[in-house]
Amino acid sequence: MHFEILVEGQSELTALSILMPKMIGDYDDKHTWKIHKHQGIGKIPESWNDTHSKDRTLLGQLPKKIRAYSKVADYDRVVIVLLEKCQWAKKIPPNMNINSNLSPSFNFFKNCLLELSD
Repeated sequence: MHFEILVEGQSELTALSILMPKMIGDYDDKHTWKIHKHQGIGKIPESWNDTHSKDRTLLGQLPKKIRAYSKVADYDRVVIVLLEKCQWAKKIPPNMNINSNLSPSFNFFKNCLLELSD
């Protein structure tokens, strides 16, 4: 399974880089991922066809990215859009025990990821 994960910024990218191997195992042939950081959350354009090339925000880029992903049939790929302001992402130590994190949003994300990876 390959995961394309779209996040708001650097702190989410850093946190997920640490957490992904702990949640679903090492990056290998069974599970791979790419984490795409953006410059904040932004907003979805009024028209899905009207995307500003200078808009580097997650929601501003979302229509373009969905169109691009849909052009390539890949049944082993999952696209995840992580939207919530992830306060837990700013406090992830490299040696964190992922089972000790009590954040409901983190646990929801972790559980969804584990279900998808089975």
